Amino acid sequence: LRLKCPVCGSQCKMSLTCLAFLTAKMKAEKQQVKEILQPLQETENGFIKELEFYLSQRDVTELRRRELLHKHWTEHVWFPIQQRVKAHVSSCPEAKRRHNLYNHYLHVCDSKGNVFLETYDPQEYDPLLLNIKMQQVNNQVTSVT
Repeated sequence: LRLKCPVCGSQCKMSLTCLAFLTAKMKAEKQQVKEILQPLQETENGFIKELEFYLSQRDVTELRRRELLHKHWTEHVWFPIQQRVKAHVSSCPEAKRRHNLYNHYLHVCDSKGNVFLETYDPQEYDPLLLNIKMQQVNNQVTSVT
């Protein structure tokens, strides 16, 4: 197979001198490509670092914005509603009664260990008092006295 030599232009088997010349030329071109690409590579690396810094700063800013939004919501929405609910519950006599019954239940559970509907002593604790309406409790209290 005979090829045309790019160096000498003749059709011959490539000689060692032609191969050495082409190898040297290829190395020189490779070096030129590296020199051209080096600034591009440095620019790209700098851009990537700046982009990563920007994205991390944006994440921090977004987190801070969410924290401030939550704080504002807590102060202007949650606390006022919570105060109104507490005021409403504390003024309701049924809620006070239920609260006292639950406290009594917790006290009995702490002292006794557990309370079962199948075996309970009404003198000690009556779990059915929670289901009795306020009027019935008032009627029972007035009938006992």
